[in-house]
Amino acid sequence: MRRFLPVAAFCLPLMLACSPYTFTLSVDLRNATPSGLSLSGKNISVVSLDNGQRGDSLFLAGVSDSFAEQLEKDYYGGQQRIGVYRMLRGSQNAAPSKEAMLDYLIQTGGDVVFAFTLNSMGPVSYGNVSRTGMAVSSDSAFVRSATVPFDLALYVYDSMYQKDTVLTFLGNSDAVLNIYTSENETPQTVLEDKLDSMLPVQGTAVGRQASRIFLSEWKQTDFSLYHYDTELWMEASNAAADFNWKKAMDGWMSMLDTPNLQKRSCLEYNLAVANTILGDKSLASAWLDRSDADYPLPQSSVLRRRINKMK
Repeated sequence: MRRFLPVAAFCLPLMLACSPYTFTLSVDLRNATPSGLSLSGKNISVVSLDNGQRGDSLFLAGVSDSFAEQLEKDYYGGQQRIGVYRMLRGSQNAAPSKEAMLDYLIQTGGDVVFAFTLNSMGPVSYGNVSRTGMAVSSDSAFVRSATVPFDLALYVYDSMYQKDTVLTFLGNSDAVLNIYTSENETPQTVLEDKLDSMLPVQGTAVGRQASRIFLSEWKQTDFSLYHYDTELWMEASNAAADFNWKKAMDGWMSMLDTPNLQKRSCLEYNLAVANTILGDKSLASAWLDRSDADYPLPQSSVLRRRINKMK
């Protein structure tokens, strides 16, 4: 979902219909993410690759669900559009091959697949038991800390990326939890059960952190559009100022049959601008090519450079 800044004012001076002039739109454009990937408009899937052990599965489930939720907020307006899948990993600590990632992509039906796995988790170290020192229920009168080191790997395959490769992101940290019990001496199995029940929450925090380099960055950009002082041009220009691109583009396209090459070039240039803002590099380039062929315009070179920088 793209975000646009409103234009403070849109004033069109009275000029002769035979002379084109320009006006400026300030637009907030989505740039590539800090990771270098562009995810806008793509179908995304998230895979949790675990070894079948309860602790690993619970922690990775929290990571994957939280990671997907953050991307859904950014790219789908919070709608649940990202599929999250659990699969058993193969050889221990072996990174998935490009063929394996492509297989995940096909199975999940995405354009981009993110695969989380744990290279290691544990061993758990427990702190000394102590009283909580607060008025609490008897089953939470005592507390001890538990520290769980983990080594997390994230593998990404984007079928539309400029390089046909698997991107790898590695990280390690400690999950620190407080375990509340009813007695100062708690059997190990009870501690482990309580620890397992808390791992999804810890995974949620890790997934949220991992998502940050894949979230959008925005940059305010000024675009020039051409205008003629006629009713049809006015309607299209006003629609563009309101960021109603369908109406603006329909208006410009309805005038393309003009025999005036300069006017037609201005229309084609405007269509190139609209497609640039909407993120369609191919159409933007095609319309600008037609504009340059009909009648080269002063703003063309600036727009060409912007189109060429698009992912």
